[in-house]
Amino acid sequence: MMTMAGAGLIALITLLNMFGVFIAGLWPMFVGTALVVYGYYLTVKPTIDANIAKLKEKAKAATHSGGSGTPPAAS
Repeated sequence: MMTMAGAGLIALITLLNMFGVFIAGLWPMFVGTALVVYGYYLTVKPTIDANIAKLKEKAKAATHSGGSGTPPAAS
């Protein structure tokens, strides 16, 4: 929802600029961009966290699998 609000704000500012209505400064565009980025971050975060958890579990399973953990004696 934040991504859509940010994109809507950017589109509105651009549309107003096309008709000659200029908003003071670039801060509305920065706010719109920040909303798009943060909304995307919140959308993707659960997927990334799940992938990181899988990788950690895979690494943990690889280090704890097999053997007593001591190297063989050198002859």
